[in-house]
Amino acid sequence: MSDTAPSIHQLEKLSDYERFFHTKAYIKSKSNAFEDNKDLMRSCGYSNLRKFRFHRKAWDDLERPVPRKYLRAIGVNIDTLKFTIELDTEEYDKALQFPLSPAKALLRVMPAVFSTVQFPEGVTEEEAVCLLKGLSRKTGKYGFINYEKIKTTFAQPDGFVFTKFYKPLLRVTSDMVIASEDGSGLAKVSPK
Repeated sequence: MSDTAPSIHQLEKLSDYERFFHTKAYIKSKSNAFEDNKDLMRSCGYSNLRKFRFHRKAWDDLERPVPRKYLRAIGVNIDTLKFTIELDTEEYDKALQFPLSPAKALLRVMPAVFSTVQFPEGVTEEEAVCLLKGLSRKTGKYGFINYEKIKTTFAQPDGFVFTKFYKPLLRVTSDMVIASEDGSGLAKVSPK
């Protein structure tokens, strides 16, 4: 199997965006070449096939840190992996250019308890952030609008607003490849 990046992914609207699309496709194409899980399992230091299969799926989907010995065993080239991240970053930058119209935000009532705030239909992202900022100041509660896997905008009761971006990045260490966080731990707020 060649070490070329997967085919071009067309990003024509926000719903087409898939975080780590190229990187996951590359890893999965290498992984799928290994049908015999037992040999691969042993080369990765596992003895429990069920546990290995569970971890393998999570590795292929970049849902947990990926051992470098697994990537070596399936033939992943680190330079090609870095190239796929460049492609994923370009798509992420394109996704940020699409206009967002959030339908709702969440206000933190108490730890682990949130209330939903519905926005008027057709509200722009800028208008929604202003509404959330005002509501946060008025109620004294923290609020946020989460575009899972893209970004989260937070509003604090003191009026401070900031945005956390979930750019697709990989940290490569001597023994692991670790995907950056994606905001999935926060409640989902869907853009229209």
